[in-house]
This record gives sequence, C-alpha cells and structure tokens, in this order.
Amino acid sequence: PSTERLACAATTSPTTRAVLVLRTHTHMNLALLDPFSHNELPEVIEAKLEVPSTVSVCAFNRRGSMLAGGCDNGHVIVWDFETHGVARTLELHEAPVTSVSWTKSSRRLLSSGADGRLAVWDVLGACVVQLLARENLEFTGASTHPLRRDVCLACSSSTVVASREVSLVFWEAAGPRSLALLSPDAPADEPAGGGGEGAAG
Repeated sequence: PSTERLACAATTSPTTRAVLVLRTHTHMNLALLDPFSHNELPEVIEAKLEVPSTVSVCAFNRRGSMLAGGCDNGHVIVWDFETHGVARTLELHEAPVTSVSWTKSSRRLLSSGADGRLAVWDVLGACVVQLLARENLEFTGASTHPLRRDVCLACSSSTVVASREVSLVFWEAAGPRSLALLSPDAPADEPAGGGGEGAAG
C-alpha cells in the first residue's frame, strides 16, 4: 500500500487552533482494478501543527515538503513539513485569507484575501513580487496555473452589489491584467464584462 497525507484546519479546544495532518493508506491493486469501488478515509492523526490564529485554508506544495495555511487574521503561514516547524510567516492581507496555491516550482505562492488583494509571494525572500488590489471587492478563491507561474484563476464577489466574477489574471511586467471569463450574475444573452484595472505591487 502507498501512504497519502492531507491537511485540514481544526479547532481542538476553545483556545487552541491547529492544522491536523492526517494519513491514509491506499491499496494500489484496488485502485487499478476499480478506482471508484472504495473510499479511503484518514486513519491516523500524524501531527498537529498549532497556530496563533484560525487557519481556514491550507495546501501542500507539489512535492509535499511544504504546507501553506491562510489565517483569519490575514497571515499566511508556511511550514517545513519535514520538521513541522514554521518556515515563513507572510503578512499582507488585512482580512481573512481565502485561498493559497503553490506554483509548480514551489518558489512562489499565491494568496487571495477578503480584503480584495491577490498576491504572489517569493517564499524564500518572504516578500510580495506581484499584487492585484481591487476596491469594493473580495477574492473568494484563486488557483495558480499548473504549468505557468504568470497566470492564475481568481474568483471574486462585490462588496457593494450582488455580483460575482471568475477571471484569468496575467502577471505581466507592466502590472497584472485581468480578463473576465464568467459572471454568473450576468443575463444569459449578455457577455460578461471585462476585468477591472489592478495595482501592481
């Protein structure tokens, strides 16, 4: 059998918050025969990573060596998964972090926040290398492109009117450029409007 790990945010007591690292075993022969015939559930709590604030989102990098967590206080915490120690604390967002997503190389990390900010971090330098800031908007989620670090997909909603948007964001040298792909609240016979202007960081 092979071992798979996943991380989830948890509150273990009224005053203790943690990220639980769970482990499950997948039997390769069953997966090859019928991948839909079984549903493996986590069997063991392998580790508990205590954090100073509630972690609402978390994601492993491609190799599983680093774990990023987005906190309700706006911080992004990066753990070294070998030592379970905090490798970086990234501070920018002024509202809860809504998503974290690694690039393929794990050198950069994307974070989105309810403060209308979408940031690309240099993890080693613990600094922001690209920033898209939108007024009267909150980003509800974002994901990096699996192959290109200069492209991401972002979901947002207005804090003023009832509208939502799904956009592609291109991180260009002159600054980020967004292209609206879908606006679920737009009438079916009208195309979704273009993306708004962003501020480069």
